[in-house]
Amino acid sequence: MLTERDIHQIVERVVQGYAPDLVGLFGSYAIGRSTQASDLDLLVIKRTAEPVHARVAAVRSQLVGVLHPMDIVVVTPEEFEARRREEYSFTWVVARQAKVLFRAQGVTLLADAREWGRAG
Repeated sequence: MLTERDIHQIVERVVQGYAPDLVGLFGSYAIGRSTQASDLDLLVIKRTAEPVHARVAAVRSQLVGVLHPMDIVVVTPEEFEARRREEYSFTWVVARQAKVLFRAQGVTLLADAREWGRAG
């Protein structure tokens, strides 16, 4: 199981190598129900024209050597905002679970989400 420190190191690699607008957790680590079998679910939001598969590959390339299973979702701010209000959609659920680990200066996406490691 990953520690909070492990997660922050993973996020730092993504931030340094991919320069996202926002990185957050969703799934079991975000809701405090992670187990030994849990993967790490990362939400990465970045303003980019890259196709979806290229975005995910770019983030994964920053995480070479991380042996923990991960589910990485990379969307643009526009894609995220367009889907977050579709009741019971994947993005709607993620928006309600998200714990923000990194937010670039001036970014207001998920402003209502709890920050990782802080009471919410």
